[in-house]
Amino acid sequence: MDKRSIVVIGISGYAGRVLLPYLTQGTSVDRVIGVDRRSLGDVSADKVTYHQVDVREAAWGEILEGADTVPEALEVFVDAF
Repeated sequence: MDKRSIVVIGISGYAGRVLLPYLTQGTSVDRVIGVDRRSLGDVSADKVTYHQVDVREAAWGEILEGADTVPEALEVFVDAF
């Protein structure tokens, strides 16, 4: 089985923190790319690359480079225009 690079949007939230141990401890995931506007805090793992950025202002080309999968762990509340 090929190893995968996975982007988790909203990694510092509840769902992202639940996913993170499964992704970093498994053998099928080579790299976890975390994106969130909030700090990831004291989480450290060799497989994690973290981008603290607002998703509306992110440089997605750089963040998604080499990613295989993008599950969404982000809760977004958007005002209607």
